[in-house]
Amino acid sequence: MDQNLVTQGDLPRFVMDSYEECRGPPRLFLLDKFDVAGAGACLKRYTDPSFFKVENPEITGTDVQREKKIRKAKSFNLKPAVTTRPSIQGPKTNLKLAAILEKANAIRQALAGSDEDDEDSWSDS
Repeated sequence: MDQNLVTQGDLPRFVMDSYEECRGPPRLFLLDKFDVAGAGACLKRYTDPSFFKVENPEITGTDVQREKKIRKAKSFNLKPAVTTRPSIQGPKTNLKLAAILEKANAIRQALAGSDEDDEDSWSDS
């Protein structure tokens, strides 16, 4: 049984044109003028499956392991969390606020006592 959900006949023409344009290898010959290896070198590297398997003689297994350890050490070089909690100024702030409110009430009462017949009194009554 055929498992293809989309067949070539089902695709619109503009999609098929894109597929056809990309079917061949990329136009790497345009880059050959910048390559010291000469004409066709870019396409040769692109189509050579062993290109990435060739081991660089300058890099050895111990160098790779050392680099991995350095990267691992850098990525986990976090500072330990501070175990002491920061001092919270909540009670002092509340005491200061209470003192301010007491002074405001005292001023309000003093003003209300001197201007009892005035309608611009601060009292809620």
